[in-house]
Amino acid sequence: GKRIRRDNKQRKKKDDSTHPGRGCAASVIWKPQLSTGEASFLDTALSTTGGKRIRLQLSLCHKMFRDTNSTTPAATTAADQQQQPTTNMTMEETTDLDWYVRFLKSQDQFKEEQDDDLRSYAERIDSEYNDVLMLYPNSTASEMKGGTLTGALKNVEPFNKMPLLDLKAMVKQLIQQITARNATTVNTSERTFVGIDFQIVDTNLTHKFDLVTLANFVQHVLAEYYRKENSNRHETKDRYIAPYFCFIQSSGMGKTKLLYEFKKQIPNSKNWKPFVKLILCRKQKSPGERSVFDHFLDLPKFEDMGRSDFELLYPKVTKQLVDLIRPVTTNDNNHQDIVLLFDEAHYLTGTFGKKKAGFFFRIIRLWLRTKRNNRVVAVFTGTTSKLSNFTFDDDLKQNATTDTRDHVSSSSDNFHERGEKMFDTFCTSTTVGCLRGRRVPTTTAGSEYDKSIWYGRPLFAAMQLKNELTESNRGKILKRMLLLGSNVEGTEWSNNTTCCLNILATRIQMGQTTVDIASNLVGRAYANLVGVGDDGTMRISYPPDPVCARLAMCLMDGNWTFKLSDATSIGGISKKKWVEKIGELFSTRIFTMEKGDFGEVLVAFYFLLCADEIRGKENKEYSKFSVPMEKWIDSLNGVDDDEDGDVNMDTNPDEEMAHDEGTATVPMDVDDSKRQSTKRGGEDKTKPTAGVETRGARKAARMNEERKRSDVKNIDFNAIQICRNHLRGYASDWTSLCDQTFLRNIFDAGVGFYVFAGCATIDCVFSLVAKDAGGAVVGYIPLFVSVKSHDDFTEAAAVIECHQLKRKAEAAEPEFGALCLLVIFGAERKGSDENLLDKSCVNQLCEGRCVEAVLRIPRNDRFGLSRVFASMTSDRDETTEILASHCFVGYENANANENAKLRASGNPQEKYARESLRKSRRKKTQEDAPL
Repeated sequence: GKRIRRDNKQRKKKDDSTHPGRGCAASVIWKPQLSTGEASFLDTALSTTGGKRIRLQLSLCHKMFRDTNSTTPAATTAADQQQQPTTNMTMEETTDLDWYVRFLKSQDQFKEEQDDDLRSYAERIDSEYNDVLMLYPNSTASEMKGGTLTGALKNVEPFNKMPLLDLKAMVKQLIQQITARNATTVNTSERTFVGIDFQIVDTNLTHKFDLVTLANFVQHVLAEYYRKENSNRHETKDRYIAPYFCFIQSSGMGKTKLLYEFKKQIPNSKNWKPFVKLILCRKQKSPGERSVFDHFLDLPKFEDMGRSDFELLYPKVTKQLVDLIRPVTTNDNNHQDIVLLFDEAHYLTGTFGKKKAGFFFRIIRLWLRTKRNNRVVAVFTGTTSKLSNFTFDDDLKQNATTDTRDHVSSSSDNFHERGEKMFDTFCTSTTVGCLRGRRVPTTTAGSEYDKSIWYGRPLFAAMQLKNELTESNRGKILKRMLLLGSNVEGTEWSNNTTCCLNILATRIQMGQTTVDIASNLVGRAYANLVGVGDDGTMRISYPPDPVCARLAMCLMDGNWTFKLSDATSIGGISKKKWVEKIGELFSTRIFTMEKGDFGEVLVAFYFLLCADEIRGKENKEYSKFSVPMEKWIDSLNGVDDDEDGDVNMDTNPDEEMAHDEGTATVPMDVDDSKRQSTKRGGEDKTKPTAGVETRGARKAARMNEERKRSDVKNIDFNAIQICRNHLRGYASDWTSLCDQTFLRNIFDAGVGFYVFAGCATIDCVFSLVAKDAGGAVVGYIPLFVSVKSHDDFTEAAAVIECHQLKRKAEAAEPEFGALCLLVIFGAERKGSDENLLDKSCVNQLCEGRCVEAVLRIPRNDRFGLSRVFASMTSDRDETTEILASHCFVGYENANANENAKLRASGNPQEKYARESLRKSRRKKTQEDAPL
């Protein structure tokens, strides 16, 4: 702000000296040059609830005008474009240049122009339109936008050669099409992989939990809305708006499939036989859609109608619905319930001409309130949270009277009373990994990536089954993850804060964020909506999704590129930059974590980055997830053995020497194995309880025979994504965590998980695979991780924690042993623990033992994660904390005020008291010094 005001003041002096009185008529708004950090902060600020107000204040307070002395205004525009960094700062969906080019081609004045020239003109329009948005972020300010854009373009080549009336007409048409495009459509050309009817009819439900839950909720809405108590309530806030609710979930989770099964199965159920129709809120695009949907909603277009009279639009929209339910409503004695399922309901939320947002929805909502013999309920389904209960800013304001309200007032007897209460948002979708049992036998010979797809999003699993998960479709998935549509190229996406948050959360979970960002992540990316609070807050999560997690892993490699076309590609950024991104995101406070979770997340990220280093060297495409345990342990300890046996120079040489002194870097012989066994707890002084020891001894005796048959030689780690497991079944007993089927599933899915909040002893769980000399899988080994984020954690305390981990693991009697790892994160010193994590642990695990080990991640780790953790409290937060705790500073200095009184007095008694007080304080200081 200071810099912008300073630059504005200097520019104003220059402008006043050359153009006295300038500033009365605006032609083009001046764009301040922002640094990357400033642009990122502004992008974050504008994405919050008050973004419109912030943008309006910025533009009104700091707007300046370009120097009109420039001989070529177009050159000035291009120069300003180069100075302006690429950020996602528009309130509306960004309109890509190709769309502008197609618009210009439709105009008579530009039909004969070359494509390169049209693209140059499109860039100028895009630049000027973004300036207009700075002044008028509200989508309903079409006339003001058109006037300002016309004034800007009339001084820019080649638009300055057009007649003013023609320019005004072109701009008016442009604004109307942009508004309609942004409000009513999604970027289907960039984000659609397969048709909406893909694998809907040809597959069966794997379970009926979601179907039963949806049916119960529909009946709940019917019962609540149509009971007499609802209509008799005098207070508007106690009545429901209309008989409808919204079903919101991210793309590819099986929403359309669930609606189709509802239409197919519920009318044939025993206890409830409603009349169900499945409606697609757009016109039919493919023949296969006819087998899924009963009706395709034909929404009028503004250019076709020529005007937006409500009396013309209402019957045009509602007549389709009346005809659809006519088989039930024609018979007065038929009181069958009617359920209307609207899919792709975001098409109803746009504007129509100058009408308010969601005009078509308002029409349908009014129609739902019509009094009839049958009970009617509607379910609106989509990915955007704009669907969530369909609340609009002016929905309940008396001074914003809409046509629907006028229509109700003229025929109030035909409609139920309107209220303000809304039914809860439905988001139950338990389909992640539901197709893992349907993988075809040929996939067993594929890569680990191919095998893991079945444990993720059902759409991707179905695409894999039909060989539709091609490179082209992976590119579309990647674009959706980056939230930038067709505008993404190179590494420019890394300047977008929300985009970076989405990529990080895909791999390691980043807690909760603001409502606007959460809505963006669910609607435009692959975050799952798991709950909506009474206050409108949204809770999201990132379930196991190997397709997205692998792409996120690739983006964390600075040498990785994905070729979108012959001319464009997307590149990754280095791991250190990703660590810096975490620090930047935390400083902006756009996400929140539970107390104590931040250290766990950073340790989990450290685990993944260390494994990624090994994966990138062995497979540039990252299709192989598993890495040898010995190499992963070396990477965790900061040691990287290359072909010549040299040590990675990213670490501190002093630390490397200390590590070499206490770490075995070659396979142990028999004597070393015995020595390590004794040191690691074979006969340690701290014994487990008698009962646990007895069970462990019996298990060891029983496992000796199995180990002889299994002959475990190698152990691998393969997690690429960390999710959260909130289940409490393992709170007191880890037996379920040691189950071989459970460990195999999470290993094949490539995931680890954080435990539930408040779980004692452990923080994360992973699965390791045990293989024989030929590479065949023998079994799976649990990896229990406990994270301690302390400046100093003594060796004695580490021993106690390790023994607690080991006792719990032995009590569960794991079939192939377990690795109990204590991670001390961000400690000042490395420590001299006897059981530091090293390659000897692998030998112990191969023998089927429960191994305890300590990993100390120092302050100067090569990725900089410890530094990020140490600087969690920003300067602003430090000031806030000091102001909140200033009274305790006074409490600590209470004696200082007393000393000042004695010092100011010459009374002998007070002087004696002052000396006595000084001596007592000196004595107390000496006593407390050792402590």
